[in-house]
Amino acid sequence: MNIQEIIFNIISNNNHLWVRYWITKESSGLSFRGEYVELRASWISDKNLKELLEYGFKIETIKTLKINADVYSDVLLKREL
Repeated sequence: MNIQEIIFNIISNNNHLWVRYWITKESSGLSFRGEYVELRASWISDKNLKELLEYGFKIETIKTLKINADVYSDVLLKREL
């Protein structure tokens, strides 16, 4: 399964999930080489994280963000190129 299929499966399982995907090919300043996936939702299932971890991504950061009355979890995952 490729990364696009994994992201599609994650989105189709959770309508209130924000996913961002990007690749950084060169290290410069604060950015490091790698393939990144960022998830933001009020609830992120372990199934979604497990798929990404099995695909070779590692968790970089997990943080909680409060915007007005809503609380979100941000998870940043990275895979080496």
